[in-house]
Amino acid sequence: MRGYGHIGVATSACVRFVRNSEMDGSEREEFAEARARGIRVAYVDATAISSPTDLTNLLANALQLENAPYDFNQWVCLLDDLVGLSHHAPGLIIVVDGAWTLTEKLSEDMFDLIEAFLIQFDSWSKQRKPCYLCFQMERNKSLTEFFNNGGQA
Repeated sequence: MRGYGHIGVATSACVRFVRNSEMDGSEREEFAEARARGIRVAYVDATAISSPTDLTNLLANALQLENAPYDFNQWVCLLDDLVGLSHHAPGLIIVVDGAWTLTEKLSEDMFDLIEAFLIQFDSWSKQRKPCYLCFQMERNKSLTEFFNNGGQA
């Protein structure tokens, strides 16, 4: 419904399910502007994920989180690291491209990610910092190229 519009602004609409039909090309500028402001932006390709540990470690590596890689209690470790990140980063945006594949092969883990994300969201919200978990439902070639090119608009 809203795509990636205003992704650099703190709101309570922190989990987004984005469809290709909702994208208009402005998302590249939104992400580039967020990065220019120092907001941490992580992009992961869900089609490459085959286990919960893959998911948490891809996110942790993309965000350069303190305690990565995770071997045990990966969801607790991830949410703990995200809370820690909230104290020194100006914002957080996580994009999971091709998220529909998670609904097919790792649906429980997709919901664990949402739950862990929502638990730690309060730390960002209290500081009025943008914090988003975006599920790009269909894989999007434009986003893949953008993020694989270092996030240059």
